[in-house]
Amino acid sequence: TATTEIYTLSLHGALPIYILVDCSNLNYISSAGLGVFMSHIEEFKEKEICFALFGLSPKVKNVFEILGLDKLLQILDTKQEAKEIKDKEVK
Repeated sequence: TATTEIYTLSLHGALPIYILVDCSNLNYISSAGLGVFMSHIEEFKEKEICFALFGLSPKVKNVFEILGLDKLLQILDTKQEAKEIKDKEVK
């Protein structure tokens, strides 16, 4: 079982405006796991929450691409890229 780190940023105790998920230790994702991401896509858009996954292995990234989730979710290569998105929008 791999652990995945999740980083969030909230302003004044409100809902998080950034959710950055470190998937570098994720070697496999089940259909249930994919369903969790898929079930929140619209909610994140409605609440203007920036949601990004980073550090996916080529195998896991390929699953997201086959399902077209790379078109609906931000998938980045590194933690630094994820932080840069956050930093650009916070300033």
